[in-house]
Amino acid sequence: MVVHSKFSGLSCLIIFVIAMFIFIIPGLLFYFSTGKGYGILIVFPAIGVLIFLVYIWSFKLIAIGTDFIRIQGLFSKKIIPLTDISVIDLLSKDTLPLSFDQVISTKITKEDGKTIIIYDIFYRNIAELKQTMADRFGEKIKPFKKRIHKSTLSDISPEPRVKFAGNPYLTFNTFIILFFLFLLITGERSIPSSAPLWRHYFLLPISLIFIAAIGTQTHYFILENEKFIVKNHIFFWMNRVYPIEDILGVNKEYWHKRSLALRITTIDFKSNRYPAGSLGKKTWERLMNTFKALDVHVIGKQ
Repeated sequence: MVVHSKFSGLSCLIIFVIAMFIFIIPGLLFYFSTGKGYGILIVFPAIGVLIFLVYIWSFKLIAIGTDFIRIQGLFSKKIIPLTDISVIDLLSKDTLPLSFDQVISTKITKEDGKTIIIYDIFYRNIAELKQTMADRFGEKIKPFKKRIHKSTLSDISPEPRVKFAGNPYLTFNTFIILFFLFLLITGERSIPSSAPLWRHYFLLPISLIFIAAIGTQTHYFILENEKFIVKNHIFFWMNRVYPIEDILGVNKEYWHKRSLALRITTIDFKSNRYPAGSLGKKTWERLMNTFKALDVHVIGKQ
């Protein structure tokens, strides 16, 4: 049975919106401030589209058979027999094109030394693809660190509960939320009372959407009773629990100008990303050192 990749449209939509936003806004500001620059209004969005196309070029259709991997890009199609593969690293960490952002990926190294990188963010079923490769090509899989010593929290800390969080009120994310609340309040006051009802509530959904988006950047973490707990300063009801035994690897991830995040990959190769804007450098170091002390695999350079 051949297992096929499934395209993640959401990731590409986010990349497109960010690329267009970065390159359209400067052009608009220049045009409205000077009354000139028609060319910029065309060139800047064109650059954004070009960057988006480069990312799409990096996306490849994957098909995994019993003894081969088929990789199809925009202009190429390769069938790699199992005998041509030297090693497959399922927990690699590589830089996205035209970016300094490093994300989790699968790196296939062929016998001739050439490498093929499959970026996890482009695929909805990346966990299925990795599990299939691990099951079918076991002898080619680069060994990843497994918990051998299985240290517990009591072995590394006298405290039964350790929290990894910064001050959520003094972060850039909080200032953005306050800014949108300020716009909401001042915008409402500037609208005449005789104006149509919809004008009074026009800014409300926009502000709530931005506040919710910023709220996704405010996670923090707790280690307690051999469980790793993910919580959120804004969405205080969030409580995602990971048994330490279920965590295959962790890494810090910085992606597209958003807050530094912790990505957790579980033993079934599923992963989730938790931006944590309140954590400072020392807290990040303490968190990653704690994972190392617990003998949890820390992926890549941190």
